[in-house]
Amino acid sequence: MLKIIFRMESTLVREFLQDSYKFACNSRILSSIQAPEGSWKIKLDRTVFHPQGGGQPSDSGFITQGEIKFQVATLENDKEDENIWHVGKYLGETVFDNSGEVIAEIDENQRRLFARLHSAGHLIDLAVHSLGYNLPPGKGFHFPRGAYVEYLALLPNEERDTAAPRINEVLEKLIAETEEGTSVRLYDYEEAKANFDIPSFFQPGKPIRIVKLCNADAGGPCGGTHVKHIREIGRAIVTKLQKKGKNLRVSYELADN
Repeated sequence: MLKIIFRMESTLVREFLQDSYKFACNSRILSSIQAPEGSWKIKLDRTVFHPQGGGQPSDSGFITQGEIKFQVATLENDKEDENIWHVGKYLGETVFDNSGEVIAEIDENQRRLFARLHSAGHLIDLAVHSLGYNLPPGKGFHFPRGAYVEYLALLPNEERDTAAPRINEVLEKLIAETEEGTSVRLYDYEEAKANFDIPSFFQPGKPIRIVKLCNADAGGPCGGTHVKHIREIGRAIVTKLQKKGKNLRVSYELADN
């Protein structure tokens, strides 16, 4: 049974939407709940922690207040108030003073890896369509093991057999020759709708964050973390294309991961 220790009106600034490479921020506690088995759930007024979603895994890290340390094991979206629960355990007997400031800090190396994997998935999609493969997007899985981009259609067998080296050639060229950095911008709904392909499930009236990796990228809505420049991806390699029912799965990895 959850025990509510502290609660205030909930609002959240998601620092990762402005800067994927912001690894720590000062924050205040909005809600603190004692959960079973010694764990706690904490809501903050601002956070650098990105919850799992959009094919991207959750960040991990710590929330601290002086010598008091709370290890964040997982993150949960609260759809009711659009905040995030930071779920974990205190490393000691003392808990936070809820009226004081805390520091939220993620694992920097992990964030950089997740951003590279996520951007690589987007870049693969760009390469796929630049080669003329007319494949409707399905889903992405941008985890360190088993990363893939999936499409809601198949390629003929003869094309599937030659697609991986062709995609890899485009990836290598894009990463080597692109000079401009990644663009991240928040658009009003109507402006985004007029200039980008916005899925119907986006709520009218709400601003939409558009990510554009390079000039060759048309850009599209995304709430995840990304590299500042696609060179930071390093070498992304499509390892195989395989049939998954009626879908096509394009598996990939980073050369140094």
